[in-house]
Parts: sequence; structure tokens; C-alpha cells
Amino acid sequence: GNMAHIWKNIATASVQYGCFLRVKRKMMPLGESNYYGPEAVLRKVGAASLSGFWALLLTYPLEVARLKMTVNLIPASEVKLYPSTKKALQVAMGQSGFASLYKGLLLSMGITVPYSTISILIYDYFKENPISSQTIPDPFKLYVAPAFLAGLVAQTFCYPLDTLRKRYLISGDLMAGKMYTSTRQTFNDCYFNEGLRALYR
Repeated sequence: GNMAHIWKNIATASVQYGCFLRVKRKMMPLGESNYYGPEAVLRKVGAASLSGFWALLLTYPLEVARLKMTVNLIPASEVKLYPSTKKALQVAMGQSGFASLYKGLLLSMGITVPYSTISILIYDYFKENPISSQTIPDPFKLYVAPAFLAGLVAQTFCYPLDTLRKRYLISGDLMAGKMYTSTRQTFNDCYFNEGLRALYR
């Protein structure tokens, strides 16, 4: 599933950040420097949320394939159930049609939209207000540190929902354990039977 993961990340990042720049220009037609206070924040939040929404919608089938390939072996054998991304998508389609490629999409929206919003806003803030105050800014403080902080904060808030999404999405696959029929059932089983730590595995 490594290639599916790579392609999914490349596609998501391309759509997300490309869309953010375009949408931000549309939502701030007078130029970013002409908006202040809560209005500027709300416009940026809207742009970040929309970019996360479109990135998820367009790349979600690749995420479905990637997660299915993590439970790839038929029990008591070395035969791969999903030998490729294409095969994983074909099997998913054969199970319940096109809708299977978007199983768990609403739960994923609850993860991706806030994740994209938090990460993009933090990164955008530090890019415009660099940590480095030197005349020649330190590239690490200007680019790497903001990206790291953005990812850390966003991941901390959104990881529990991501755990539930993964369990729900692969439930019923071979070697994947229990069959979950809803997000609520997944949460109840995970939290009440395994405890809070299970949400951060």
C-alpha cells in the first residue's frame, strides 16, 4: 500500500494547497492586506475548509484503497487479497458499487476539514509572521518549523477521529476483526472496551 499512500499524499497536497491559494484570492478580492481582524480570519478559515473538502472528495478513493491494502493477506496464507491499488479499487467496487469508494466519507470530512483548516491557518500565520527576526531569515524557522507546528497541532486534535475512520473503513475485510455498521458503534467499541488510549493508537 506504499505507492497508494504516496500517490494519495501527492494528490491531496497538490489539490489542497493549490485550491487554498485560488479560493483565498476569490474570498479576498481586495487583497489579503486589506482585510483585518475577525473578517480576515473567517475568510481564511472558509478558504482552508473548502480546500480540505475538495482535496478529500477528489482523492478519497485512493485512501480507501490504501487502507484496504493494510489488511492485505488472506488468513493462513501468503496470498495478497489486494496486490495493487487498482485491484483494491476493483474489489471495493464489486462489494457495493461506486458508493464503496466513499465509505466513511462523512466521518473523514469531520477529520480532514478541521485538519486542513488548523494546519493551513497555522502555517499561513507563521509564514506571514516569521519566527526568525533576522534580516536574512533562517529557512528552517521560516518554512520547516511552521509546517511542523501546523501538522503537530492538527494531528493532535484530529487523530482520534482518524482512528475511528480507519477501523470503520476496514471492518469486515479479512483479518480486520469486527464488522462495524456505524461510526457510533465503532466509537463505543473502541472507547468503552479498550479505553481512551485506543483512540491514539
